[in-house]
Amino acid sequence: MQKLIYVFNPEHDMALASYSAYYMTPAHIMKMKSDLSILPIWYAENGLNDTFVLTKEDESHFLKEKQILFPKLSSLSVCSNMKGEYYALLPWGWNPALLHEIEMSDLSLLSLPDSNSLDIVRELSGREYGLKLLSSLNDLDDNATIIAENIEKPVAVSLCSINEVHDFIEKYNDVMLKAPWSGSGRGVRRVVSEMSDSDSGWIQRIIRTQGAVIGEPYYSKVLDFAMEFVCRDSKAFFFRIFCLRYR
Repeated sequence: MQKLIYVFNPEHDMALASYSAYYMTPAHIMKMKSDLSILPIWYAENGLNDTFVLTKEDESHFLKEKQILFPKLSSLSVCSNMKGEYYALLPWGWNPALLHEIEMSDLSLLSLPDSNSLDIVRELSGREYGLKLLSSLNDLDDNATIIAENIEKPVAVSLCSINEVHDFIEKYNDVMLKAPWSGSGRGVRRVVSEMSDSDSGWIQRIIRTQGAVIGEPYYSKVLDFAMEFVCRDSKAFFFRIFCLRYR
C-alpha cells in the first residue's frame, strides 16, 4: 500500500535563504522542530493511503489521545525516523538541505523534486516575488487596488546597495527593511530617521548574502492576516485564513 509521510521542518525559510545542501539549522530552531513535530496531525489529509507523521517516539501516546477526540486522525500513524518505502514525503517546504538529508537517509520515495523545481520554490517564496504581485495589483483599476493610508499606491522596492537604502530612508523617514528570505517574524527591521551602526551592519550582511533588502514605508496597520493555500495537480486551493487585529 502506498504511504505518505508528513514532516514539519520550520527551518525551511532559513534553509532557502542559505540555499545550500549543507545548511546547519540553529539550535533554537531545532528545538522548535522537535517540540512541534506532531503539528502535521492537524493538517495531514487522510485518504486511501497509509499516512504517517515524522515525530519523536515518545509522542505516539499523544497521537492516540487525539485520535479519540478527532476521528479525522484515526488513520494517522507516527514514525520516528526517515526509513522505509513511501509513496511521497510532504514537508513544510522543499529546499536543498532537506533534499540532501533524504538522499543521505534510508528513506525510499517514488520521486523527489529536481534542482529546477527547488529554484521555483525559492523564487516563489522570496519577498522579491511579492514585489511582482504588488506591481500587478497596482496596475489594476482603483476599485481593486490595495490603498495604504496617505499613499496613493503601496510602495515596496528592492534595494541592492547601502546607498539605495540610505536614500529610501531619507525619502520616507520611517521604514521597514526586510530580508528577501527569512523565517516567520524574523528578518525584518524598522529604521526611523537614520541608520545606526547595527542597522548598517545588518543591511550590508543581507545584501551580501541575499543580494538585496526589501524596503517599505512603515504603515499604520489595522490588521495582519495570512492566507494558506494547498497546491495540487497544478492548481491552488484556498485552505484557511488567520487574522490578528490591531485596532
